[in-house]
Amino acid sequence: TGNLNQLHLAFCGLTRFLNSRPANKTARIGFDLRGNRLTEMPILQDPNVSYLWLDSNDIELKTGVFDTFYGTREVSLGNYKITSLTPIKELNETLEVLILSGSDLSPFTGMELSNLVASLPHLVKMDLDKCNLIAFPDLRPLNRTTSLNIILAGNPLACDCRLAWFIGENFSTRYHFDLKCASPPLLEGRLVKDITVMDLCPGEMNLRFMTTPNQYIIYFQFIHPIKLIFTVRVFESLQTVK
Repeated sequence: TGNLNQLHLAFCGLTRFLNSRPANKTARIGFDLRGNRLTEMPILQDPNVSYLWLDSNDIELKTGVFDTFYGTREVSLGNYKITSLTPIKELNETLEVLILSGSDLSPFTGMELSNLVASLPHLVKMDLDKCNLIAFPDLRPLNRTTSLNIILAGNPLACDCRLAWFIGENFSTRYHFDLKCASPPLLEGRLVKDITVMDLCPGEMNLRFMTTPNQYIIYFQFIHPIKLIFTVRVFESLQTVK
């Protein structure tokens, strides 16, 4: 009908979904197709979709899979086997809510996750609950103009220097998680919001050597309590001594 704006067909055993053009072609429709047996993306005559919930289906997420959709503000891909983040980036013009809860994201690097967030400028909520993440990248360099609510509960986070950027952030508004450390043993079970940078990086100092045919440089790196990393060059020889 022309007034239809939501269609809930979750857990109906569907293997294919074909939707005819709605009477009101300007209407935006939300589809709840969770828990079916779909192996291909729904075929929509008028793909002006407000939300698309596809959790626990078997659709292969490959490049171009969302090409036929427009205006989509919310996509849910919970409990999926995700092998590439590129298809999700194709929703960059409108996507505001991305739900990946229960999908294993451990194969992806911090840079790949950061690039995903950077590619979705309108994103305001990202649900990464139980995604098997042990760390999450520092998003501050992205200089986002809108706040982003990230849900990271249920992940086995390693409380080390990779999480130092969290400390001092506004947990109640910028991030939404009640995170606990899974490791190391000294911090296991403690709430992330209750630990300090020195807990994460206790007195860390790295000595690093770099050599080229024309120079020999020693670098000392200190993790400062206020989260800054200082690099001090203590020796440099610009020419090889013969």
